[in-house]
Amino acid sequence: MGNDLKLAIAAGGLDPVKDIQPLRGTFFDHVASSTLSVEEKEGIRNQFLADFDDLAKGEEEAQDRALKRQANLLNIKQAEQGLKLGKLNIKEAQFNRDKAQREEKAQKQGRKATEKLQDVVRELQKEEAFWEERTEIDSDPSILEGYSEEEKLDYENRKIRYKGDRFTSDHALDKLEEFFAENPSIVKSEQGKSLLNTIYGSYGGDRDWIRSQQDKAAGREFALKQQVIAQGVATGLELDIDDNLPKLVKDVAAGIKKRYDAETTFKSRVNLDRAQVRKMVAIDNIISSVIEEIEPTKIIFNLTTTEQVTSEIDNLLKNFDIIDSVVDKKVLGKDNKIQIIESPLKEKYSKQRTIINGRAKAITGDVQSSENRQEIIAIITQIKGILLQYSKDAALESIRQSNWAPPTGTSFDPSIIPPVAD
Repeated sequence: MGNDLKLAIAAGGLDPVKDIQPLRGTFFDHVASSTLSVEEKEGIRNQFLADFDDLAKGEEEAQDRALKRQANLLNIKQAEQGLKLGKLNIKEAQFNRDKAQREEKAQKQGRKATEKLQDVVRELQKEEAFWEERTEIDSDPSILEGYSEEEKLDYENRKIRYKGDRFTSDHALDKLEEFFAENPSIVKSEQGKSLLNTIYGSYGGDRDWIRSQQDKAAGREFALKQQVIAQGVATGLELDIDDNLPKLVKDVAAGIKKRYDAETTFKSRVNLDRAQVRKMVAIDNIISSVIEEIEPTKIIFNLTTTEQVTSEIDNLLKNFDIIDSVVDKKVLGKDNKIQIIESPLKEKYSKQRTIINGRAKAITGDVQSSENRQEIIAIITQIKGILLQYSKDAALESIRQSNWAPPTGTSFDPSIIPPVAD
């Protein structure tokens, strides 16, 4: 019997861990409840007890091995979890270090901007004092007789320096607004913001002027989002005002493409041409409405690191992808099958995009330095001009290739293109 059980275990018919103990109990229970004599029962018990004991040892060894395997697996999993946790901790530590460095850099830029503001304020005070002095001298030239030769020379130099119209509050406000446009990092310093608001208010301006400028910027973006969403609703889209503007533009452009591509179900050259014109005109409308609102000096307002500059420019360049995705023309080929003809405009504007990318990646050091600010503003201005031209060229190309051109002298308007015939 012992050999039979061993063979059954080896063949996979019995599990040494799960099956031997229940089988042993059942076997001896049956022997004990049988009608055999006491001597016969004891004989059978003695005959097979050794076999079950041997199997029990194997069962214990198997259980030990199973427990060890489970312990090893548990240790491996714990080690893997430890490694993952360690990697997460490293990433979190790196993120916190990067964040701290960005904040430190922003605060440093804020302090520098505050120092510049203090220079601007001192210069305004000097200019204002000069004009008060000049007004008195103009009304009573004899005042100059009390000046030393050195003081007279200084006065003449200041007349040259502050030549022009007399000092006014509007002049001071213009100077402060000019400073703010060139030094947006002032918002990173509470001291700087407070000083600018105070000085701006002292010349008759809003004493919470910085916040009002930020609110205006947010208001313009919200209005632009509503405009984009309105164009999306016309294509049957459901959009979320909380999405960022680049995502809304991308979603609406995809909706426009889907809508007008669907109009080519009835295959004919006229339908293909007409759908392409309507699609490109609609795309031009949305691209133009967004790109024309770009103000490079406003965009640079919140850029304090080269990473932010790269990200912002990448977002602007993604508008090229939107035009690229719709500019190719559909034509009827053999067997009345639609073929795609790639627009030569894609290659032309792709080269310009590559050049812009190179300029953006070449920016290093302090983003808010005068040199870098000028370069970033120039890059964004260039992107704006090229995108507007690409969008317009794509619409014009579709119009030239069809019989559905708008009348000369009219602006692009999808409504003037004849609707698709049923």
